[in-house]
Amino acid sequence: MTIRVDPRLSASPSSPNVRTCAALADRRMAALLALASFALYAATAAPSVATVFDDSLEFQVVAPTLGIAHPSGYPLYTLLGKLATLLMPFRDAAGRLNLLSALAAGATVGILYLVARKLAGSRLAAVVASAAFAISPAWCRKPTSPRSTRCTGCCLCRRSMACCDGRRA
Repeated sequence: MTIRVDPRLSASPSSPNVRTCAALADRRMAALLALASFALYAATAAPSVATVFDDSLEFQVVAPTLGIAHPSGYPLYTLLGKLATLLMPFRDAAGRLNLLSALAAGATVGILYLVARKLAGSRLAAVVASAAFAISPAWCRKPTSPRSTRCTGCCLCRRSMACCDGRRA
C-alpha cells in the first residue's frame, strides 16, 4: 500500500502555502510590535500641553484650527492632527495630538520590523532591530509631545518597504 501525496500540498519553503503562513506571521509580529510600542508611548504621553515654547505647542495650536505651522507648514501632520482632534472622544485637543504622535511612532516600529525582515531575512534580527529602535533615545527623546518626525518616520519606513518589494510607493 502506497500513500500518494498531492504535489500541490507539499510543504517546501517555496510553496505558496508556506509563504502565505510566513507572511501572516510577519504581519502579526509587526502588529504586536506596533501595539506594544504604542502602549509604551501612550503611557508616557503628556495628557495635555507639555511645553510652552516649543514646536509641540505650535502643533497643538495649529492642528485643531487647520492653521499653518512654521515653514514647511507640515500639511500631512496638520490634517492628521485635525482628524485626530475630531475622532478621538477623550482628552483635550493637545492630548489627542500627543496620542496621534504615539500612534504614528508605534506604526513606524511595526513597519520597520517588516523592512528589517525583508532586508535581514531573519525574524529574530528584525525583532531585535525594531525593538532596539523603539526604545532608543533618538526615537524616544520626547515621547510626551506631538512631533511631526513620528509621521515622517512612518512614511519613510513605508516607502522603504515598497522599495524592498521592488515597487513604487
